[in-house]
Amino acid sequence: MDQDNRRLAGSDFIASAIFIATGMLTIILSLRMRIFRTIIVSPGLFPVIIGGVFVVFGGVIFILAIRRGGVAEAGSILSAANLLATWRSPRFRRGMTIFLAILAYVLLFGHPWLARLNFAFVAGDVMIPVNVSFFLTTGGYLVFNFFYLKAMRPSMAILVSILSALAIFYAFSIGFGVPVP
Repeated sequence: MDQDNRRLAGSDFIASAIFIATGMLTIILSLRMRIFRTIIVSPGLFPVIIGGVFVVFGGVIFILAIRRGGVAEAGSILSAANLLATWRSPRFRRGMTIFLAILAYVLLFGHPWLARLNFAFVAGDVMIPVNVSFFLTTGGYLVFNFFYLKAMRPSMAILVSILSALAIFYAFSIGFGVPVP
C-alpha cells in the first residue's frame, strides 16, 4: 500500500471515531429532551435519527479503516509535529470556528433561560406561538455563519436568517405538529 493510501486509512480511522462519538453524544443529548406524548412527537426524534446515521456510517468507515491499517497510521497523524502544523492552518481555524458556533447553538438551543422569553399571540380561537428562544438561537447562528463566511450582504443575511428561522419553526410546530423547544 502506498503512502497516500495509508495516510487516508489513518485519516478515515480518526474521522470515523469522531463521527461515532458525535453520533452517540447526539443520541444521548436528544433522549434527554422533553418527550411530550411519545418519542415520535418529541423534538428529539430527528437528532436521534441523525445521531444513529452518524454512528452507523462512522462504524462502517471505522471497520474499513482498521482493515486498511488505519490504526498504525493514526498515531503518526496525531504526532505533535502534525498537530502543530494543523493548528496553524487557516482552513483548520475556519473549520474550528464554525464547529464552535455549532456547539454554541446546540448548547443554547432550548436552554431554560431562553425558554422564559417564549409567548403566544391569541386571536379569537387561534393561538400563534412565538418561540423567541428558537428565533434567537437559530437566527443568531445563521447570521453568524453568513457573516463569518461572507456568504451575502449583511442585510440579506439578516433577512434570510429571520425568514429561515420562521419557516423552520412554523413548519415543524404547526405543519408537522412537532413541538420545538
